Amino acid sequence: MDVINNENFKEFRDQREFIGYNFEGLDVDYWERNRGSFENCTFKNCRFGGEVSLIDCRFRNVFFNNCKFNGVSMEDSVFTLCKFNDCLIAYNNSFSGCIFYDVMFNDCELVKNNFSNVSFNSTKFNRGKFYYNDMKGIINKGLGHYLEGTDVKF
Repeated sequence: MDVINNENFKEFRDQREFIGYNFEGLDVDYWERNRGSFENCTFKNCRFGGEVSLIDCRFRNVFFNNCKFNGVSMEDSVFTLCKFNDCLIAYNNSFSGCIFYDVMFNDCELVKNNFSNVSFNSTKFNRGKFYYNDMKGIINKGLGHYLEGTDVKF
């Protein structure tokens, strides 16, 4: 697996497909990748903020571990068989129109984000915090019992 980090990120950032990459320690304030595809990738200890726009992307079997998202737009994207572990997803991130299939959030903090018109299909939130997120028009298939052990405030 290729490793993408701060030193070599510029070489890879314009690709449309990322298959089998490890993103480690990446600190990104600007990245625009629309209609991209991420498959069998790992993001570890990464920070995304500022002007990061990953709109209408496909994430399949992607693992986010100890990542931070602030002000990121991932609208109209599809997440399938993905895992978020110990992530901080807080303040003005937009997941509007996204579809989540069999996604797991473990020990994550999701605070003040836009989840309007999102479809959660077999998505689970284990522990963590889910505070003050915009949930207008949410399409949920059994989300309620997937919030066990998670501190929820609307």
